[in-house]
Amino acid sequence: MDRVHVVLVGGVLIMAMVACAPAGGSGKFTMANAHVDPSYTCPNPAEDFAYDVHGTIDADNGTGSQVTIQSMSSTTTTVATHGSWLGPLGEIDDESDLLFSPNSVGSGSKTKVHFTIPFGCTDTPHVGILDTYGEFAVHVSVVTSAGTFELDANRHRLKTP
Repeated sequence: MDRVHVVLVGGVLIMAMVACAPAGGSGKFTMANAHVDPSYTCPNPAEDFAYDVHGTIDADNGTGSQVTIQSMSSTTTTVATHGSWLGPLGEIDDESDLLFSPNSVGSGSKTKVHFTIPFGCTDTPHVGILDTYGEFAVHVSVVTSAGTFELDANRHRLKTP
């Protein structure tokens, strides 16, 4: 009789644990897979030509409440140059207030957060070098109601042929 009682109580405990567990959720909010436009070709001629680098980040809200995205910022660092590129290696540019959407992720939802990094280029006529470019490492910081997330995206290459 004791053995039957233990099995019954054990079965009831397992069922109670399953019933209380979140359905398919991890209980965490995560952000991953930051991706930006891989390249852009500056028009020629151009001086201080403004363009946007578009990006996405996967957001997964496994929590029991909505998570608000409060702000996004980026840091780009020149990591490679070729040809007659004028900027130095290691040059850093910070953008503190990126445009992004959506500004929240509902409980149990997954979505892509879209963002825009303002960029600019100058392309003056040059002779003999066809593949001039600067390549940038892109780091994105996302401040949310669930914490701050630091993500490295793929590189962005700015071409000035």
